[in-house]
Amino acid sequence: MITSAFLYIIYGIIWIPIQLIALLPDVSTISGIGSAISVASTYISALNNFLPMTTILIILGAFVTYETGYFTFKLIYWIIKRIPTQS
Repeated sequence: MITSAFLYIIYGIIWIPIQLIALLPDVSTISGIGSAISVASTYISALNNFLPMTTILIILGAFVTYETGYFTFKLIYWIIKRIPTQS
């Protein structure tokens, strides 16, 4: 009973902004967006011969994961230091 009430509250909180967004008019894209994506993909495929994109994305993902973890660790440590009984 409590769980279903809690889930209905969460559903309502999520449902209201979605309904407000649905009232907005449709957005049209620029006509040249498809050709821009096509040109960018040809540049990336040419660059892929020299620098493998999968390797670069793996390294970038590892870097972002490490930095996010380090920031989270520092944030938690900062919060712990703000507790009056801790030093």
